[in-house]
Amino acid sequence: MDTTTTIIGVCLLLLSVAPIAWAGHKSRQKELGLKRSFDRFVSNNNLKLTQWESINGKLIGIDTTNHKLVFVSAKIPEGIIIDLNKRNGFEILRNRKECQLDIRTSVPDSPDDLSIPFFDSEKDDILRFDYFNQKAEQWLALIRQTK
Repeated sequence: MDTTTTIIGVCLLLLSVAPIAWAGHKSRQKELGLKRSFDRFVSNNNLKLTQWESINGKLIGIDTTNHKLVFVSAKIPEGIIIDLNKRNGFEILRNRKECQLDIRTSVPDSPDDLSIPFFDSEKDDILRFDYFNQKAEQWLALIRQTK
């Protein structure tokens, strides 16, 4: 009787823990895949990042020698390279109601703006908006310092 109870208890424990462990494993695999694509993107473009950071599934890095900013995320897996010398006025676009937080820049003589999303309303928790805002502020300061 004790053996049967123990076996049932272990099975119930495994049934409750297995989905959590599986979700954690899948999340880590996704993060590692994104990091590999980020590393490939950086090396394919002959960049030497002086600083990089992973912010909740978004990878951003800067090459201060070549004045380039790199961004890769699950929504932008092909990556973005921004030549800091060819861009005007970096600013943070904040809209808490629409859950938008981007670093935005413009191209001289072009109507196109380029945005780097720091907050993803579908994935990120609105309660962490201030954390992402702080990260955006740090990267904006680094961009301005490099430029």
